[in-house]
Amino acid sequence: MEDKIKKAAAEVFHTNIDNINIKYRLLGGMSNYTYVISYKDELYTIRLLGDGAEIFVDRVAEYHNLNEASKLGIVNETVYFNIETGVKVSKYIKGEWITKDNVKDHYEEVAELLRKVHTSNLTAYSKFDPIGRIEKYQKHSNNYNPEYEEIKKWWKDTYIKNYQDIPFTFTHGDCQRSNFVIGHDKLYLLDWEFSGSNDPLYDVSVYGQNDFNDAINLLPIYLQRTPTEEEYYRIRFYRLQQVLMWYHVALYKDDIGLSAKLKLDFKLIADNYLKEAKHHYKLLRK
Repeated sequence: MEDKIKKAAAEVFHTNIDNINIKYRLLGGMSNYTYVISYKDELYTIRLLGDGAEIFVDRVAEYHNLNEASKLGIVNETVYFNIETGVKVSKYIKGEWITKDNVKDHYEEVAELLRKVHTSNLTAYSKFDPIGRIEKYQKHSNNYNPEYEEIKKWWKDTYIKNYQDIPFTFTHGDCQRSNFVIGHDKLYLLDWEFSGSNDPLYDVSVYGQNDFNDAINLLPIYLQRTPTEEEYYRIRFYRLQQVLMWYHVALYKDDIGLSAKLKLDFKLIADNYLKEAKHHYKLLRK
C-alpha cells in the first residue's frame, strides 16, 4: 500500500516518487487508507479508497459539501480532489484527536462547532435519505441475521411515522470524535464523506460512535438547555440507524475477503454492530 500512496502522491505533485516520504498511516474508519506524507518539507494527508469504498460514498456530493464547509474555516485545506478515483490530498493539521481520555474536556468546543455548521445556511449537495441509505447498503451484503430484518422494519416504520418531516440543515454526517482535530488555534472537523442535509441532532448522535454516553452528554450542551425526553430518544433512534448501516458495511467487507486480507475480523465487527443495534432497539421499544 505504501508504494501506491507514493505513486499517487507523486502524480498529484508532478514529481518523482523518491521525493515523497511517508510518515505514518492514520488509523480509524473501515473504508479508506489515509497517510501523512511529506513533500518539500511540507506535511500533507493523502487518502486512497479501500476495496469497495466507492459503493458507499457519492464523491460529487462529498466534494461539493467539503467546499461548502471550507467557507466556515473548520476544515484543512484541500489541495487535490479526484472525483473519479476518490484520491484526496490535504494540508496536514498539527494537533491531537479527541479521544476517550480527553473527550470530557471538549464538549463545549464540539457543541459550538456543530452549532456553527448547523446554522450556517450552507447548501448541501443532497438531502440525506436514512431509509434509502440502509436499503442501499443492504443490497451489498449477504447472510445478514434474521433479527436485523425485525429491527430494520421497526426503525423504518417509526421514521416514516415520526421523523421524516423534521426540518433539515447542513450537517457533517460522521462527526465521531476521531474526526475532530484540536489544532493550536481552533477545533477542526474533518472527513466530510457522509455530509448532507439532515436533522442536526443526527450529528449529535454520531458523536456517540465510540461511546453513546458521549452523545448523551453532548446533547444538553449543544442545545444549551435541558433536552426533552423526545430529544434523548431521537439521538438514540438515529444511532440505531447508523449501527444498521455499519452492520452492512462490515458484512460486505467480510464477504469480499477483506477480513483475511487486512487481518481484521469484519464478521466480528458486524456481529458487534448487530449486538449494539439490539441494545438500542430494546431501549427504544420500552
